[in-house]
Amino acid sequence: MRAPVRHRLVRLLAALGLTGALVLPAVGLPAQTLRLVVSGVLTPYLTVLSVTQPDGAVLTWPLTALSSPISFGPGESGEPYFGVTQTGLWQAQAIVNGMVSNVVRWETRWFPIHVTR
Repeated sequence: MRAPVRHRLVRLLAALGLTGALVLPAVGLPAQTLRLVVSGVLTPYLTVLSVTQPDGAVLTWPLTALSSPISFGPGESGEPYFGVTQTGLWQAQAIVNGMVSNVVRWETRWFPIHVTR
């Protein structure tokens, strides 16, 4: 039985000497995408999204959306490695038309890739 495509890709990258988490988003793996579902608020959704990185730095983006859900990821942030550039605990929170959302958290870890020959 062949390994899943993702595992074959990781082995290929390791064989090429391309180890490290920052290589994977370049081939579509992994980056964070946040999805914000808004209800009970009239459009347009004037939103401020704040993301706290593991080092404590806070990144903020103003957004305007005409419908829900609102997706925010590598394309919207301009960062192909959005949400995976540092190891540790990340968190995000949005303010939509003055209403504060819940806080979402995710943790990233990088693991070395081992190749057995």
